[in-house]
This record gives sequence, C-alpha cells and structure tokens, in this order.
Amino acid sequence: MGAPMTRAGVLLFGKPSAATPLLSYIAGPHAERVARFWPVPHAGFLTLPAARRHAAAILLERRWGTTSDDGMDIVRVVERARDAELARILMRGDAPGGLMKAFGRMGEQLWEVGDYANFLSLFADPEAVKVLRHMPQIRADRLGVIVAVPEALRIPGIVANLPERPQAVEDLAAAYQLARRIHGASGASRLVQRWERANSASALFDMAAEALQPVEFGRVLAPPALPDWFEPVRTRKALNEMALEFRNCLRDFAADLAMGRMAVYAVRKSSSPPVALAAGDWPRRC
Repeated sequence: MGAPMTRAGVLLFGKPSAATPLLSYIAGPHAERVARFWPVPHAGFLTLPAARRHAAAILLERRWGTTSDDGMDIVRVVERARDAELARILMRGDAPGGLMKAFGRMGEQLWEVGDYANFLSLFADPEAVKVLRHMPQIRADRLGVIVAVPEALRIPGIVANLPERPQAVEDLAAAYQLARRIHGASGASRLVQRWERANSASALFDMAAEALQPVEFGRVLAPPALPDWFEPVRTRKALNEMALEFRNCLRDFAADLAMGRMAVYAVRKSSSPPVALAAGDWPRRC
C-alpha cells in the first residue's frame, strides 16, 4: 500500500483528474492543473466569469512553481473572494484599481504563463496601468509590444500608435534611447510629450526620426556660389517646410544633408522645385 494522501498534498497539487475537451480548449496549457482542482465535469470552473478563470491560472502556476504549502484554498479564493481581496493576492500586496475588470477584457481562453507575467508587470507600472484601463480588449501579443518600449513611452497616446511588428517597436525604442542621449533627460521628456500627439504610427515614426536629426545641417564641402535667387536650405525646419511646399521627396535626403554631403536650394526665380546638389554628382530634382 502506498502512503496516504495528506491534506497538504491535496492543497498543494489537487487530486489527479482528466481534462475534458472543452476544458482543454478554454484552459490550454493550464487544463491539467485546473482539472485537479475542478474535477470532471469542471462545472465550478467553466461557469466562473472569465476574469476569475484568468486569476485561477495565475494562482495555479504559482502553486506548481513552489514546493511548500502556502495554505491557500485556491478554489475558495477564486470562487468566493471579493474582487479587492483576489486582486491583492494576485499582486502580492496593494493592487491598483481595476485589475479584475482588466482580466475580464482578456478573452475567454487562458493565456500562456509568460503573457500573464507581462500583464502583471505592466499593471504594476503607474503609467502602463492607465493604458490597460483604457484598452477595450487586452491581447497578449499587444502586451508584448508594450513591454518592448521604455517605460517613458508607455502612455496612451504613444501606445495607441505602436505598430504590430516587434521589430518596428524595437527600432522606436532604440530611437528613443538615442534621442535621450542627444537631447538629455529634459529634452527627452519634451520629445515624449510631442510624440504623444501623433495621430498615426507613420507620424510617430516621423517624429522619432526628426529627433535624431540635427537642427542645422553640417558642411563637409563649401557650397557653391550661386545667384541670390537660389535660397539655401540649412535647417531641419526649413527642409520640412520646403518638402511640404513642393510636395516632393526632400525629406528622404535628411541624412545626406545632416552629414554635409548635400546642399539644397530653392530656386525662387520661378516656380521650379528645389535643386539638390550632391558632392560628385549632378544636380538632382525630386
């Protein structure tokens, strides 16, 4: 005969039980653990609100990740505890308001363990939690995007315009770090305030690119002597204004201008578009 099952053993791991197909669909990687605490037909678990099912997945993962008995009756806590009490348990201390409501916007199917970790870390962030509270639906892949950007960028106006591609988000994060080195902490704060006003992902990335460009363009070679009706373009602001005025590709040459490899002039004698002069090259027109 084997050793009798102790109360601690039941509390720690639950009784073995097979997961039904429905539970496997809803609980995914957590199905076996859920089945130990809510045996077939798993009615007590499946009839819970989605928010409490997500809470159960987190608590069960913690139980499986320890070798000691914390004495918590997971079934009782998940099924009967008040939202505020359950939130404190999940956050292991004081919990920002709205945690259980946020769980309710995470869908019916349970998430992967790492995605729950992302969610809880963001909910503990004073700025990121504002974003989560305003998201009509909270998706695991979207949280992965938010986690990838520096904390300073985790504000509603910027997060709303983050693209889906992780590589693009990594580029934005790198641009912010470079801009912070260029402009300093106070300058970076002003940049964030400006980026928050972007109305699209394209506008956000344009602002990030501008933050890495110098205010005035350098000169590696002396510009040619030209008549007065050739108006030089020597600053980033003037370049943007010129590009808007003539509706052409001037902004694409910002890097060449910044490094002094090109000079741009607007021909004001007529309605001609600006002329770009590059070292060792013929004049170009956009």
